[in-house]
Amino acid sequence: MARKLHSLTTSLHGIRMEVEMLAQEVPGTLKTAVDAIGAQLEALQVSARSLTSELRETVAAGPTLELTLERLQSAYPMDISSHVESWDRLPATEELLGELVSELVANVHQHALANHVWVSLARSGGRAELQVRDDGCGFDVDAERPPGHFGLLSLKELVSAAGGVFQISSGPGGTSVSISFPEPEPGAGK
Repeated sequence: MARKLHSLTTSLHGIRMEVEMLAQEVPGTLKTAVDAIGAQLEALQVSARSLTSELRETVAAGPTLELTLERLQSAYPMDISSHVESWDRLPATEELLGELVSELVANVHQHALANHVWVSLARSGGRAELQVRDDGCGFDVDAERPPGHFGLLSLKELVSAAGGVFQISSGPGGTSVSISFPEPEPGAGK
């Protein structure tokens, strides 16, 4: 359910971005109507995010990151290697990590022409550090995205809303996404 709400939120974000671009192009009274549609879409997006957060908080720990990686390995033809340190994590954080890894690996499969994906989750300086990297063709991270392509932007916003930091680097030979969250307090996931 949370994954479906996340997909809805991503779609709403894409539509809202299109409406915002349209609002810059239309004249006077029509612009007011387009702005109102944009505001309604933003309110729907906020509501969907809120529902997603509430659902994550009420659901027991979903599939672990390790199970997510097993599912992804059987779903995609790429080799997926992983190193995942374990420690107590909040169920919502665990689900979010699985969701992020799923989306990033799907992006690699769809766009990168990669043979291998590496996923790591480790502790560093009181933070949980997730890294997903591939040996694909890479892309220009500063280039404007084609209309309707908001996946990475949506992931970045999702990470930011959860108190994390999202960084991406890419070039010939692959892409690396690093995501950092504050490490939960000891025993917080018990």
